[in-house]
Amino acid sequence: MPPSSARSSVEHLNVLIVGAGISGIGAARYLKTELPSKSFAILEARRASGGTWDLFRYPGIRSDSDLHTFGYEFKPWRDEQSIADAPRILDYLRQAATENGIDAHVRDHHKVLGASWSSDEARWTVEVERDDTGERTTLTCGWLFCAGGYYRYDEGFTPRFEGLDRFEGPVVHPQHWPQDLDYAGKRVVVIGSGATAVTLVPSMAGTAAHVTMLQRTPTYVMPIPRADVVANALKKYLGLRRGYALSRRKNIAQQRLVWSFCRRFPKPSGDACDSFHRWPEDMDLLAGLGFTDYRFSIEWARIEPAPGEISRAAIDHYRRMIEGAHQRGLRPLVTLHHFTTPRWFAARGSWYAEDAADRLARFAEAAAPIYADGVDHLCTVNEPNIVAALLPILAQASAGAPAKGLPEQLVSTGLPEPDAHLTEALIRAHRRAVEAPTRRTCAPAGPSPSRPVKRSRARRRSPRSTAVRARMSSWRRRATTTGSASRPTPAS
Repeated sequence: MPPSSARSSVEHLNVLIVGAGISGIGAARYLKTELPSKSFAILEARRASGGTWDLFRYPGIRSDSDLHTFGYEFKPWRDEQSIADAPRILDYLRQAATENGIDAHVRDHHKVLGASWSSDEARWTVEVERDDTGERTTLTCGWLFCAGGYYRYDEGFTPRFEGLDRFEGPVVHPQHWPQDLDYAGKRVVVIGSGATAVTLVPSMAGTAAHVTMLQRTPTYVMPIPRADVVANALKKYLGLRRGYALSRRKNIAQQRLVWSFCRRFPKPSGDACDSFHRWPEDMDLLAGLGFTDYRFSIEWARIEPAPGEISRAAIDHYRRMIEGAHQRGLRPLVTLHHFTTPRWFAARGSWYAEDAADRLARFAEAAAPIYADGVDHLCTVNEPNIVAALLPILAQASAGAPAKGLPEQLVSTGLPEPDAHLTEALIRAHRRAVEAPTRRTCAPAGPSPSRPVKRSRARRRSPRSTAVRARMSSWRRRATTTGSASRPTPAS
């Protein structure tokens, strides 16, 4: 067959896109809208679109970027989750393909074997194999757009580890996660500290006996909420498209700011407060200075990151702190609630919710293995009178109402008057928390109200200050009438 006849029998397209993931679908949409006269096709080696978000199935898979910037400019992200899980992202991508008539251009099971460029003919020649039939074909195109990502879909990179052949347990690559893998009660090591590990470790921790992240170089991690409150509000009040556009600009500006900051200050501070990881150093300092006690708080959000999901890894961590204190001759004093609460607890009404006391009790029960042995005193709620006084003002401020006069009030009279409803709620929570741990431990438990600070002995007490003292004394009397197990710890 003459060369010209052979070329005429080969299908030619203006544009050939390799990969039907987020990049391929986006490129196809812009081709259809901005260059509607150009012919194109999308070659997808697998039998489904979606790329990464269809391939990976490991526990907890989600985006590590917000969907207002990771998503398409032409299709607003409607979901309240800004940091979204894989099923939501996959639905979003496939909706975009269907809404823009792209599905008809996708050729599944078409794997690109190679491509060569001819300057004389100004075109690419692409060799393709159908992985379902083994048939090989040749396509030509004027523009070849590679949207296949930066890793192999059929085989993820696996480093060579000496002695791996002697390991008797299963070795799993996240890219090929077995759907029937049972790791409940198992001790797991996750090698690496990138985006995959950051999402995988906390998802496994709730079921596995213990999960360890093995890393060569620590990763900088910035915790942010899954839901972008500002973005959701913008979409609600300005409309979907305008709100989405502003959210994209806001998040791009934030990312540029973080990038610029890291470029400006590339080195870690080295002196940052990080007692969660540096508690051995803290305890060594205390023991070396002759102190005998070490008080620390169990962060509720670490023990119960989502309602009903208990992290065994976090429980093991705090238990190691108890053991570390005893090894240094220190008596551990544990606090259950020290101002901070999980984001989900705040979203469900915080201490205003009817079931707030029950939720604290369930947290206390879940955390009982930490302090069931080796702890002489347990603080249920740290400075509850301050919580009851300031939480209403903070709630108003978060709702957009100005906290008028608060700084002046704190300077002149001390704490504002505690909210009566919150006071009762915190007392109920304290009592319920006492009931829970006493089933597991005999450690005395109680709140630690804050004493108003005397600014000057020469200054007379104002009636307001005297009233606060009286309310605090009443707080102590009411909160500690639940029996011998609820003896209050010394006030801070």
